[in-house]
Amino acid sequence: MSLPTSLRGLSEVKGALTADPSGRLLEADPDVAGQNEAAAAMAVGANGFSVAGDAAKLGSLATILVKGAASSTVTAIRPGGLLLVTVDPATTTTQVERALKDWAPQAIGSKPAAAPIPAGAPRPAAPRRPTPPPSKPVTSPKLSAVRPSLPPSAPRAAPAKPVADPWGALRRTLGRGQLNEAVTYQSQLAASHDPDRPGSEQVDPEESDRAVRALLEASAA
Repeated sequence: MSLPTSLRGLSEVKGALTADPSGRLLEADPDVAGQNEAAAAMAVGANGFSVAGDAAKLGSLATILVKGAASSTVTAIRPGGLLLVTVDPATTTTQVERALKDWAPQAIGSKPAAAPIPAGAPRPAAPRRPTPPPSKPVTSPKLSAVRPSLPPSAPRAAPAKPVADPWGALRRTLGRGQLNEAVTYQSQLAASHDPDRPGSEQVDPEESDRAVRALLEASAA
C-alpha cells in the first residue's frame, strides 16, 4: 500500500503512514522513530470509534480528525488499510481531508453499491405497506349539567289586606305572637295617620320602621 500522490503537493503535510486494520505498519514517509507505535494506536482508535458508531447507528467510520496546539492528524479508513497524515497545526486540514476522501471513497463496514439495473429490465415493485385495520370510533359519554339543589326558601307572607286601623291590627297580631302577619302591616302604618285620634299621629317612615323592628324583636325574644 503506497501513500497517495495527492498528498505530496500539500505544504501543510508533515508526514504520513499506512497500516493494516490490525495496526501493522506498512509504509511511512518520512521514516522516523515511533512509527510502529503510532500505527498500532491508530488501529486501536479506529476500531474503537467504529464499534461505538455501529452501536449508536451512526453509519460507517470514514475519517478521524484530531486538532491540537502542537500537532494535528487526519486518519482515513478504508477496507484493508488505514492512513494517518500529520498536518501543521498552524494551517487548516481542508485540502488533506479532500485528498483522503479520494483515497478512501468507501469506509470500513459500509455496504457495497448495488449493481445498476440494465436498460429495459423491469424494476422490482416496491413492497406495499399493510393497510392498518379501521379504528373503532370512540364515543365520548354525554355529560349532563347537574345543577346544585338550592335550599328551600322561607315562604313569604302575603301582603295584608288594607285595614282601617293598622296600628290596632299590629298590636293584636303581636299580642297573639303572629310575627309574620305583623310584618305585613308595616307598609300601612305611615299612610294611616289620624291627627285627631291618639296613637294614630303621623310618624316618619324611618322611625316607623325602627319602632316596628324593635316590637318584632321584643316579641320574638
